[in-house]
Amino acid sequence: MASGFTYEGEWQNGEINGQGIATYVSGDVYEGTFQNGKRQGTGTMRYATGEEATGEWKSGTADDGTLLHLYRNPIGRVYALFTLPEDGPAFAAEGAVATLTPEGFDPKSIEARAERGRVVEYAATEGRALRDRLWHGEGTAPAFGTLHDIIEAPSLSATFTLSDGSTHTAIWSMDGAGTPMAHALGITIEGAAAGQEWEDAAAQALLAAMTTCQFPRLDVACVQKVTACSDRISDARDIDGFDACVAAPD
Repeated sequence: MASGFTYEGEWQNGEINGQGIATYVSGDVYEGTFQNGKRQGTGTMRYATGEEATGEWKSGTADDGTLLHLYRNPIGRVYALFTLPEDGPAFAAEGAVATLTPEGFDPKSIEARAERGRVVEYAATEGRALRDRLWHGEGTAPAFGTLHDIIEAPSLSATFTLSDGSTHTAIWSMDGAGTPMAHALGITIEGAAAGQEWEDAAAQALLAAMTTCQFPRLDVACVQKVTACSDRISDARDIDGFDACVAAPD
């Protein structure tokens, strides 16, 4: 662990996994779910500045160690939190601090300001952490904009301006990650819904199929078929495909 970093919570196979509380060198404190040492799942970040960010977190690490966390707060807004490696300068405090370029899409310039804007929500930096809002959260999915492009892109590159005037570039492979990332954030994408409403519908479909297998008496072959078809829900997140699989003749 980095000097000054402390952690209290669950471990698995020598890795930080499960529920825990991490205190970072910057004074930021994260309380919530971890997966392989990264913020993943439901959690709250309490920044040293006094701000808080609560939501569903999705994490990724570039080859150089730069971290990208995506999270959705309780009112639906989606943010990106970038964290630089410990062995270099911090982010610039103000101005054009980053340019994000989802592969195949136009780049987006990120401007940070020390004071919050009354209308426009600017990015904010705190040492090696940079936070920027990607989507306002209205509707079921972003039709365009930065979050939409990140979900669709096979990779994401970012060039950051640092406190000493130098720049730092990081690249994340997003190939195959778009749909799982959207689901983790509760976003509908490619016709596959996410969030509590989808979870409830999926549970009802499974329950209805299993109930059919039990009347007028337990049909073991039917149960086996429902179980085999359930990957349409767990993997493809396709309730209609699950229903069609169950209804298909043997």
